[in-house]
Amino acid sequence: MTTDALVITVNVHEADGSWWADSDDLFGLYVWEDTKSALKAAIPKSIEQVLKANGFAVVSIKERPMLPKRIRATTSTTRSTTTAYILENTAAAVGV
Repeated sequence: MTTDALVITVNVHEADGSWWADSDDLFGLYVWEDTKSALKAAIPKSIEQVLKANGFAVVSIKERPMLPKRIRATTSTTRSTTTAYILENTAAAVGV
């Protein structure tokens, strides 16, 4: 049995106590929360919602730390890190 997997890179940002995430790999993914822990908990559900809205079914989503963790340099007070999420058994909902 083969397992299809898709890796989505998510950018987590913090500025002045506000936390949000977006992804260049998944159009429409934008999540914001009051705390980092709440944001990290909300990201998998948001990924699933965006994929389902585009006709994909997701069996499981697992966070995979990026090694080494990349931190973007910015000219503002915004800090950003990158995390990868592995989506296993992702298949088109129609015709599977």
